[in-house]
Amino acid sequence: MITGIFIEVLKLTIGASIVALFVYLIKVIMGKKISARIHHAIWLLVLIRLLVPFLPESNVSMLNIVKPTVVYNIPDIIVEQTNTSNVIDDKRRNKDNSEIIVNETNTNYALEVSKKDKVSKLPILDIISLVWLTGAIGIGLTIFLFTYAARRKVLRSHKVDDKKIQSLLDTCKSAIGIKKDIKIYSGDYFKSPCVIGLVNPSIYCPSDILNMYEQKDIYHILLHELAHIKRKDLLINLISVIAISIHWFNPVVWMVTKAMKIDRELACDAYVLEAIGDEYSVPYGMTIINFLQKLSSERKEPYLLYFYEPNCQLERRIMMLKNFKKGSYRLSVLTLTVALVLSAITLTNANTISENVVNKMTNNTNIEKLLSFEENKILFDRNVREYNDINKIVGKSKFKPKVLNYIPEDFYFDKVVLVGFKKGDPSIRIYYRNKHKPSQELFEFSAYSANKPLNEFKTGLQKSQPDAVKVTKKLVDFNDTEIVIAESDDNSGIIHTHYVWQHEGVEYYILTDRKFDEQVIKNMMNSLVYPEEAKSIEYSNAYRDYNHIYETVELKEAIKEFSAVPNVVLELPGNLKLTSLATTRENTIMYEPVYYIINGVETPALTNSPRNILQAKYPTGATDDYRTRVVYEQIYGTDDYKDMKETMKFPILSGHEKVYIPMTEININGISVLKTDKYNLYGDVEAIEKEVAYVWKKDGLLCILAVGDIVPNQEEIIKTLMKSQ
Repeated sequence: MITGIFIEVLKLTIGASIVALFVYLIKVIMGKKISARIHHAIWLLVLIRLLVPFLPESNVSMLNIVKPTVVYNIPDIIVEQTNTSNVIDDKRRNKDNSEIIVNETNTNYALEVSKKDKVSKLPILDIISLVWLTGAIGIGLTIFLFTYAARRKVLRSHKVDDKKIQSLLDTCKSAIGIKKDIKIYSGDYFKSPCVIGLVNPSIYCPSDILNMYEQKDIYHILLHELAHIKRKDLLINLISVIAISIHWFNPVVWMVTKAMKIDRELACDAYVLEAIGDEYSVPYGMTIINFLQKLSSERKEPYLLYFYEPNCQLERRIMMLKNFKKGSYRLSVLTLTVALVLSAITLTNANTISENVVNKMTNNTNIEKLLSFEENKILFDRNVREYNDINKIVGKSKFKPKVLNYIPEDFYFDKVVLVGFKKGDPSIRIYYRNKHKPSQELFEFSAYSANKPLNEFKTGLQKSQPDAVKVTKKLVDFNDTEIVIAESDDNSGIIHTHYVWQHEGVEYYILTDRKFDEQVIKNMMNSLVYPEEAKSIEYSNAYRDYNHIYETVELKEAIKEFSAVPNVVLELPGNLKLTSLATTRENTIMYEPVYYIINGVETPALTNSPRNILQAKYPTGATDDYRTRVVYEQIYGTDDYKDMKETMKFPILSGHEKVYIPMTEININGISVLKTDKYNLYGDVEAIEKEVAYVWKKDGLLCILAVGDIVPNQEEIIKTLMKSQ
């Protein structure tokens, strides 16, 4: 979780650094043409980019110019790749009837056999993330303690009740436009005046200023401090401190906050002169400059950002005071217009769909119909939906489910599945896997509308195969909550345990074949929160190879990651209807998934690199009969077609080794298409389950169509796919 947060902080700091450079160039170019107020205000654009993680996308964003392709390929464990020629995908033959896994979609967690592979753990990013968190907490705590100590010192100092000073303060408050009560404290703790307190601010003024300075000088100093209060400078300063605490590792942030402090003092001077008139600019300026010279000649104490504003650009400040014109502090229509333009440029993210992609989408009649940006459309009717992000299930059931905010330490969120979607009130099943044994240990957390008494609960197999499963059930009390514990034995040697309870009209259960301690179950039950409140668990799994798509809004999002314009056809000749659509990192037609050894257990590669394959399935019969399947994959960013054209060989991982299927070149609709001989996925030449693959290249996409050898109208299917591109 900490690593995920740190990655998001890195993205924020990169974007903000680019905006900071842009703001600096604007300030240099404009110079005296913009007021001191605007010089300070435009730095706020950088602060917003540093602290706001979600900003809209726009074609006018300045990030469209640089638009770096940053791929965060940082798995939790860095491992060596196995020899793919020794990998066997036995999962294709596995008919898993376990209660725990809904096997309607590929879980991509196969267990392979290889003894020669090595593992190398190197959690570098985890270590860096912990260093960042330690630094952030350390800086934040230091600032808090300094603030607390300084506030206590000031509030323990002498409260000024002198009538002359109070009368002077009232005059200053009237000039600045402040009505609230402001107290003045005096002492010898700090050598410079400052404002203390965000909600109920007070002014601290050193005793030597009140005792030695003339009334007019005290008047100017109080005006300056009141201007800070009126302008809410302490709030801006606090936001700057938060930004520094989070982005302490970025030197650009320190430079920005330092520049903001300097510009803040000039803006504050401008505010005072706007209030009292530019005819008083000389006496006011002399007071400020004389005080700064006196302060610099004395031994300075280490003041913190929150309290003391250093003035290292005295010459610039003098010039501003000398040339100030009344009315320059106010915001003109032109200034507001420029501010809106700058906000649009800097406070929006780069449009992740490139202009080239958008232009192609406009010319693609089929994709244009699907991607209606105003109206969402369901692409195909599916009773079971699988997602990698918990936020995608929001609003898809009649009840508002809660999720676990605590899980055992070794487990992580894998996926969430909606079951019974056609009924309009699907149950929600969330799967958590053991990060050390992801293909062996998992447990399920489910939520669905409670329409029966708790004591009538039945397991899934108990409903579908009552004679094939033995269930023992008992009713107990957990933390004043009535709970059913049901154990089912399907004669497989594995005991599945259900922990079932009801809360606010929703029935929840935890299903596991691992013996959890009773306290662990209680902790999970007590941790229920709504998805948006779950902060202890990362409920977005970017490492899963498949990102399933069911609606046009999801297709639009997937195309951003895909970086190209594929074609999506809902129905092919022969009444072949789309039943599965996903972006993926796996070419399941040509190669098997790459597997790795982690703690002696083989698992798929962990990566969150872009999914550059769009896979569509159009089954014509039984899903496990390859003679009737139709799978269409569009791959972006590969040179495989060139290799196949030169060798006229189609590489697949079949059985225990990689084999090459002979190809012939045919012409369809004026496009060169490479067609394979019939082949069997398992290398069984005697098997009747065979298919044919067609390969062609168009618009930068490698297109591969795998068709069962008994599927009719194969060339018509290819023509339809080509026509829609």
